[in-house]
This record gives sequence, structure tokens and C-alpha cells, in this order.
Amino acid sequence: MPPFAITGSGLSESPFRPSKQPYVTVGYEPNEAARMLKGQSSRTIGLIIPDFADTFLSICANVVQQKAAKRGYLTLLLCSDRDRDNELGVLSMMMSRNIAGMLVVPSSENSVAKLCELRERGVPVGLLDRTFLGVNVGSGDG
Repeated sequence: MPPFAITGSGLSESPFRPSKQPYVTVGYEPNEAARMLKGQSSRTIGLIIPDFADTFLSICANVVQQKAAKRGYLTLLLCSDRDRDNELGVLSMMMSRNIAGMLVVPSSENSVAKLCELRERGVPVGLLDRTFLGVNVGSGDG
């Protein structure tokens, strides 16, 4: 059946035919914003660390980014500056972006409620270099 177009006088056969070329050859790029509008999680994971200058945390961030990229995820890296209010603001911003997962090096126990809220929404949450009572995290496979 040929495709149809709606015109002022009703339906007529459309001059446009669906392309049989693979998406790659026509330059198709998935639209992350459209995915999020449909209610799907983004292909983005959040990583919050307290200090970019910390060598250990910088190495961790690099490894996380590399492993995420191999699996088709973008890593959104943010710094809390070891500030409670900044950390809570960054966590709220991450929640609003419908992220696929979150890794956090919490600066204080003040973040526990937000992390639990993320988990309740079905967002996987992992803690790096810290543990807090009330935040249950599963182990990953690398």
C-alpha cells in the first residue's frame, strides 16, 4: 500500500516513499531529548565527586567514563566542592534529567535522603569510596 498524505481535499497518494537505506547511510542520529520526552531514561549516568583535584577520584572518574562509553552511555561528571547545599542541588538537577544511573562520592550524610529518593524512582545508585547507613547499593559486574 503506498503512503498517503492529507491534503485540503482529503487523502491522496504521497509522492514520498519510505527510504530503504539503513539509518547509518542517511546520517541518522538518535535524539536523546526525544527519548526523554517519551519517558525513557536517558543514556546518561551521573557521577558526582567532591573534588576534581583529588587524584584518586580523578582516576575513578576516568575509568567510569571509559566503561560507560563502551556501553553506549554518556557520563555527566559534576563536582560538589565538598559543599552540602551544592551537592543537594547537583543531585536534584540529576534527578530532573531522567538519568539512567548515578555514582556518587557523597560529601556528607545529608545526601542520603536524595539518594534513597533516586533509588525509589528506580534509578540505580552506587557509592564510591563511602558507605552510609540507609543507602543500599548492589554490586556491579565491572
